[in-house]
Amino acid sequence: MIFVRNKIDISFKTKNNPNIECGIGVQFYVLVYGDITALLNNTVHKICFPVPVHFPSFILTIKGDLTCNFEELFIFKKIEDKNKFILFLKKNLKTEDFKNAKLLPEFYIKKTK
Repeated sequence: MIFVRNKIDISFKTKNNPNIECGIGVQFYVLVYGDITALLNNTVHKICFPVPVHFPSFILTIKGDLTCNFEELFIFKKIEDKNKFILFLKKNLKTEDFKNAKLLPEFYIKKTK
């Protein structure tokens, strides 16, 4: 996989339907794939565009509130990925980030009864 503009350290998916692929690098990203493939070193790669997203707003939009148990929300490939994610949050999230959370219309999934 080739990432355009941003480097991703780990990737993971949401458990809800539809699964949204996410990643962390310098910040939290939603991974968007283009309809493009590339040939690099005789190997075909998907092209991925990591889109920076405000993490608390993402949680608010996906869950409907800001409480978060990461094991209920995300699927990690390895326990090491989960640990890196938790470390990333400890280093990068501040209380005021949660005060600025807003619904993201791009990811809002209307719940039907």
